[in-house]
Amino acid sequence: MSRARSVIVAMTGFVVAAGCVPGGSDASPTQPGGPETTITASSGGSSPDARTEDAGTEDSVPDDELAAVDRTGPLIGIAVPGGRASEVRDVEVVTGSTFDLIRTFARWTDDFPNEDTQALIDANRRLHVSIRPVAADGEVVPWADLATAQPGDARYDELVDWIDRVVALGPGTYFTINHEPETADSRANGSSEDFVAMWRRTVELLRERGGDEIRTVWTMTNGAFSDGRAAEWYPGDDVVDVVGADVYNWHTCQGTNRPWVELDVLMGPALDFAASHDKPLAMPELASVEDREDPERKAVWIRNATQALLAPSLADRVEFAIWFDVTAPGGTWPNCIWDHDSSPASLGAFTDFTAALGPR
Repeated sequence: MSRARSVIVAMTGFVVAAGCVPGGSDASPTQPGGPETTITASSGGSSPDARTEDAGTEDSVPDDELAAVDRTGPLIGIAVPGGRASEVRDVEVVTGSTFDLIRTFARWTDDFPNEDTQALIDANRRLHVSIRPVAADGEVVPWADLATAQPGDARYDELVDWIDRVVALGPGTYFTINHEPETADSRANGSSEDFVAMWRRTVELLRERGGDEIRTVWTMTNGAFSDGRAAEWYPGDDVVDVVGADVYNWHTCQGTNRPWVELDVLMGPALDFAASHDKPLAMPELASVEDREDPERKAVWIRNATQALLAPSLADRVEFAIWFDVTAPGGTWPNCIWDHDSSPASLGAFTDFTAALGPR
């Protein structure tokens, strides 16, 4: 199935709400607290380091400068820190592009959709929604409780409520319940057997309640594919639409001496796993750090990643890639700077990345 499409490249004002969910040593690196339409919402003030004071339709490219082009490759998305609406808007203004997908994270007791996310939905943007079975106060919802919950149980009602909210987002939505389940952050939720049972039960209810066209994205750390752990957590071909791998070029930012690795090499084991199950691969989190000894190296990494994702051999194998534009001082790995504009060279390469691969 080719994903070549005729699209219009435009610069738009854009707001979104998203959060980030913690991970382990090879996990998500931070810990949280239709028609193209300009998206507005009243909440979500500018962040202290916002690069644009204000943006909206006045920043849009004039109609006579719009260009219709055909693109082949994965959908391209972004995740931003803390759910700040201004962050996505600023990135789009700076790069002169829009994103196919916005990654949104929620805990079990969060309001969803909130005001900014609703604005995104109203503007016909596609979401990849990731839900963690952990309450805002830290209370863990055991996977086994969700796997065995029956009508009349409180946990059943909670699960069905979440499913109904996801189904209401409509066809084309991507959905993950408990990404990176193999990491230390999810250990209290249960075993791999509990996770598999919970996933299968969730997808069963999703389909029963009208979610046949919601795309389920089973998501692991990239390391789980490299070392063989992924198979233990796989729920089954019948309940997974897309295999997801969170792919990072960590290098030395964790205080280790990891080699510098290009995307085409990093994604190899996950791509092979997906192919073995006849599934497309997605990268719900994708990023690289800078090399402190080579200020151009991250920019080259992004450009090489662009070419890798445009390769004809991957056109039908990689469904989407979401840049993890999050660095959180005081978070899990504060020295891991993933931001698209961590250097002038990286900003230029990322701008080219969005121009070459998005929007759809």
